[in-house]
Amino acid sequence: MDEGGCRVDINHGVLHIFDRQKKLLVRVKRTAGRLYQLQATVGKPACFALHSAEDTWLWHGQFGHLGFNNLRKLAREELVRGLPPLEPINKVCDACLAGKQRRASFPEQARRRATHVLDLVHGDLCDPITPATPSGNSRYMWIKLIAGKDDAASAIKNFQAAVEVESGRRLKVLHTYHGRESTSIEFGEYCANRGVQRQLTAPYSP
Repeated sequence: MDEGGCRVDINHGVLHIFDRQKKLLVRVKRTAGRLYQLQATVGKPACFALHSAEDTWLWHGQFGHLGFNNLRKLAREELVRGLPPLEPINKVCDACLAGKQRRASFPEQARRRATHVLDLVHGDLCDPITPATPSGNSRYMWIKLIAGKDDAASAIKNFQAAVEVESGRRLKVLHTYHGRESTSIEFGEYCANRGVQRQLTAPYSP
C-alpha cells in the first residue's frame, strides 16, 4: 500500500492508512505484542472474470476457446477436476469464427501470367517515409528512390530504359495503380509511342 502511494500514519497506538485522495482506508489498533495486525481480503480482479448464463460458454472461454466437443470430453472422462457435465452448444462462437478461419487457397493458374521478362511489370508508389535518405528520398523502393510522386514518370522511364538494355527485351505491359502520375496525358503518350500497354487498378474509394 505504501508503494501504491498510500500514506501511513501511526499515532498513540493507532495506525491509519489513507489513499491518494486522503480517504481513510484502514484504522488498526496496536496489539499487546506491539504489532498492528490487519486482516484483509484480497478482491478478485475483474479482468479475469467471465460472465455467462451458460456453464458451457463459461468453460469455453476459461479454456482458451477450446472446441466444444473436446470440452465435453474433458468433463465426460473426468480429465479435469471440478468440471461439471456440459450441455452441447449449437451456436457459433464469434471469437472462434474470426480467429480460426482459413484463407482460401490461391488459384493454381492465374488469369494473366507473363511468359517472358518484361511481358508484365507491376509498379506501385507509397507516401514519404521517415527518416529520409541523405539526398532527401524516402526509403521505400529498393530499385528506384524518388523525392516525390511527381518524379514517378521519370523514374519509370529510366527504369524501362535500363531494364530493356540489360535484358534485351521490350516492356510490353505496365500495371500501376490509378494515381494521377500514372494517368497523365504526357505519360500516356510516352507509353503509346513505345508500344507499352497500360493497365490500371480500380480507383480506391474508402
